[in-house]
Amino acid sequence: MYSCNELALIDELREKAIKSIHVNIPFDISNISVFYSLKDICLKNKGECSLFLHVATPNYKEIIIQTNPDIKVAATDSFILQVEKLIGEKNVWLDDSGSYL
Repeated sequence: MYSCNELALIDELREKAIKSIHVNIPFDISNISVFYSLKDICLKNKGECSLFLHVATPNYKEIIIQTNPDIKVAATDSFILQVEKLIGEKNVWLDDSGSYL
């Protein structure tokens, strides 16, 4: 079992290593209220990671959007869990290269 200090250290190390966070937004849930809720989650979890949205559309396979550079998020378990609760599990992944892919 990990102590609170050890878990905080893991989040801190992850935050330093991860450059970007990617969120897949399936077409069937991509509506304005989801985007507003996601924005609220981001504003409550500020950090140093760029955020990329992978939005499924009916006409294209996927559109990748990098959010405003002022919106940087934390690569914490809390942030990931909040987004997964909104969007669904396995729709968030971390990237240490800062790439949009």
